Amino acid sequence: MKRVLVFSDSHGNKQGVDRLMERIDEFDKVIFLGDGWRDVEDYQAIYPSKFEVVRGNCDDRWSCDMPDHLVLSIEGVRFYVLHGHTCAAKSRTDLMCAAATVAECSVVLYGHTHRAKDEYGAYAVRLINPGHLGQPESSASWAELTVANGEIFAKFQNFA
Repeated sequence: MKRVLVFSDSHGNKQGVDRLMERIDEFDKVIFLGDGWRDVEDYQAIYPSKFEVVRGNCDDRWSCDMPDHLVLSIEGVRFYVLHGHTCAAKSRTDLMCAAATVAECSVVLYGHTHRAKDEYGAYAVRLINPGHLGQPESSASWAELTVANGEIFAKFQNFA
């Protein structure tokens, strides 16, 4: 069993990231889905084997050398990880589902829309969006995943 923290779109809310990272020891893996790379870069340097990061559309291409997407395997589940802007996530999900299917992934982790969701899309691909960690913190959210034996339990959390 692995516990995975997934969050996105901090957009300069370093204080919110710091609050969330107070719980970092509870998780085996931390996945940041872009748009606020500077907010997590220190943690990524301290915990390089624990952190996975992809670049968002607001992350500077010249200073952020993170990839646009990743494929991760955790406890028998393959994840296609991206911010979402390269697949038009705000208007459609089929492109992400197709990319995941080609990469032989059953789950997409994406951000960009600032809306927490857990749903199934095309090709029976599960789509999980943690929402956003930016301002206002009253609407900030993240996802905590428990992955075991090829199954995923997702729980959305907030600071309230």
